[in-house]
Amino acid sequence: MSTVEVSMIDGLEGEQLNAFVRCVDHLVSKVYGKYLIFNAPGGTGKTYVLRKVISYLKSQNMNIAVIAYTGRAASQLSRDGLEATTCHSLLY
Repeated sequence: MSTVEVSMIDGLEGEQLNAFVRCVDHLVSKVYGKYLIFNAPGGTGKTYVLRKVISYLKSQNMNIAVIAYTGRAASQLSRDGLEATTCHSLLY
């Protein structure tokens, strides 16, 4: 990772760092699709890691959409500072 990329992972360690690296590798790869399902138990830092992943992808000029299954989940992500929508809203 470059110096710019290293600054993006500041504060991540252990499983969160592993999740960040795997997410970014997956999303920038030309082999896999450009989607990711982010699922883990409450309190594990999903939103924190997701914020870091989004920040990195935006720094690479990638277009992203944060999509939640339900309106309640999208609202929670929005309250946490992540612009989110539901699958239904994105498609229709």
